[in-house]
Amino acid sequence: MAMEYRWDGRDGELIRFDRKRDIHEGYNWKQHKWEECPEAFDASVGIYDGFLRKITEQEAEEIIKNK
Repeated sequence: MAMEYRWDGRDGELIRFDRKRDIHEGYNWKQHKWEECPEAFDASVGIYDGFLRKITEQEAEEIIKNK
C-alpha cells in the first residue's frame, strides 16, 4: 500500500497514512508540518469512511498551498 491522503474540507482535516510503513500523520496548520496523528490511524482502518474524501498527493499539496 502506498501513501494515501484524505481530506475533510468542512473541518479542515488533512491526513495521510501508509499502513505498511506504519505512518499515520495529520497536517498541523499552525506549524505547517506533518505530525503523528491518531485520527490518521483511525482513518487507515476505515473508522472515518464517508467523512473523509480520498485525494491525491498533488491535491493535498494544493490544499496546503492555498490555505
